[in-house]
Amino acid sequence: MEKQYRWFKVAESAAELFNTGRQIVQVKAAGREVCITRHQQELFGCASKCPHAGGRMADGWVDPLGN
Repeated sequence: MEKQYRWFKVAESAAELFNTGRQIVQVKAAGREVCITRHQQELFGCASKCPHAGGRMADGWVDPLGN
């Protein structure tokens, strides 16, 4: 069975998301907090909470390799 995805608009543009200078932004989509980051002009989404330490992913950073 093919995985089904649902998309939710959280901003008018990527520029709107990253206008604060932060590398990782937290947004709400369908009642859930998620984080969005940009690496090499591509957008990536992840959980808002670190699965290891429980911290806010939005307080983190992305290194030059995209980690």
